[in-house]
Amino acid sequence: MVLEAILVLLAYNEGLLQEPEMRDYGGDNLKQSALDVLYTLALLQGVIFGYRETFANFKGSLVDAVSLQYDEPDLGVAVLQYLQEIRSGCAKNPSFAAGRNLVTFAVDLLESKSGDGYVRGLEILGALLRLPIMETSANSGDRRRRRVQLGQLVLIRQQLTASASFGHIVHRLLVTLGPRSPYNKRIRECAATIVLHVAGEILVEQFRRGIHCISSLLDPYGQCCLSHDHRRPAWLPEAYGRSTVLEPYEREWLMETWKSSRGCDQEHDRPDRLSPESDEKDDDHCKDMMFLGMLILGALAADNVNRTAMANSRGLIAKLIAPVSLDLLHSVGHGAWSKIMSKSLQVMNLLVDAPGEAGTDLRHEMLGNKKAISAMEAILECDQCGEKLQMLAMEILAALAIGYWRQSGGSS
Repeated sequence: MVLEAILVLLAYNEGLLQEPEMRDYGGDNLKQSALDVLYTLALLQGVIFGYRETFANFKGSLVDAVSLQYDEPDLGVAVLQYLQEIRSGCAKNPSFAAGRNLVTFAVDLLESKSGDGYVRGLEILGALLRLPIMETSANSGDRRRRRVQLGQLVLIRQQLTASASFGHIVHRLLVTLGPRSPYNKRIRECAATIVLHVAGEILVEQFRRGIHCISSLLDPYGQCCLSHDHRRPAWLPEAYGRSTVLEPYEREWLMETWKSSRGCDQEHDRPDRLSPESDEKDDDHCKDMMFLGMLILGALAADNVNRTAMANSRGLIAKLIAPVSLDLLHSVGHGAWSKIMSKSLQVMNLLVDAPGEAGTDLRHEMLGNKKAISAMEAILECDQCGEKLQMLAMEILAALAIGYWRQSGGSS
């Protein structure tokens, strides 16, 4: 139709068509139809141009608004990348944006081979999962925002578990939060948060050293020693923060990559160190990571198959029971460690009932830890420990006693 309209107008201009009485635009019905088409095209072009200008002017404000809503200043880069992808896709196919949103964009990034894309996906999903859910309110706007938040959680779980790459994604997440992960604590925390969200769909037997990676979160010394005793080299990209576990060739590659991106050609062009964070913040982060690890293990232990695999996992019980064995409640303080101690006892209460030979060996290991037994007995006698902790300690001690009685043949 566009070509026909142009040909009609050219024919009039060349005098190939006779013009009858001029009406409206100054032409007959054929010429009027041709002009209608061209004017419509001009209008559409103006709308598209206006949209592009609006996007260019307001994309910064939109990115800032999203970052502010999720309290994640670093989320802006990922949001801008998402907007640019949608814009580029819609320019080729107007239906490109159908069914796509920030969650699907982040899941696609987790599946990508690009390291930078993977980190962006972690940042997006981590921010969405950390956002506190609004409490129920009579305000219709608040109720709508609450539904949106809950819907995001549902969508994240659905998109991850339904993905054909779910196993690959989980493996990558476990490696990211593992003891030899080169990523900094913020990225590792994002990975742990995502693993917790889908823990109910994970069978640990399918992931070699998966429990080892998760249990590394329970080691407060492994989490804090680098922050307290070392300063993070300034040449490391922000996503990396654990230089002491990197191989020499990895450190050299990261240093050269960072220097190149900064335009630093000489060694003296970069500072040697970054300012260390305060010990108090590091300690808080250690506890947060330990608690996340406890939550993941608790979610996994709800499955009988996982419970048996966890009972067979070498070294897990020692790390899990460490806060109890050290009696941190009474040696450090109830306020500082009660939350972690409660979760530790909850997970042990699940594992102590593990069936078969694995459960027997686990109970035997726990009975051999005299410090842990003494600490749980101290909880029963402490007025500050609270009823919840006392009930958990009592259930564990009772299960150990019954298991020992059965193992000894039921004799007194």
